[in-house]
Amino acid sequence: MSPAKVIRERILVESMRLLSLVPISVKAAMVELGFGDQVAFTHFFKKLTGIPPGKFHRTRSHFIKGGCFIGLLKTINTKNRVLKG
Repeated sequence: MSPAKVIRERILVESMRLLSLVPISVKAAMVELGFGDQVAFTHFFKKLTGIPPGKFHRTRSHFIKGGCFIGLLKTINTKNRVLKG
């Protein structure tokens, strides 16, 4: 796995953690992760997961089981959406 892929996966996992387990807004998560604007963060998140971060944040209980994102990441990887490039 290339260093860029590792970094993208790490940022994705941290964004999922922030949006699901921490009482934080999408905008605050974006700033915490170092994105310059919300459009860039939304594009990054949606490109890798297939859903916008706001929807993930609102419906997080549907995506997370016991605070673990491994199953979700495997599902995303299976669909070949995450870690392209």
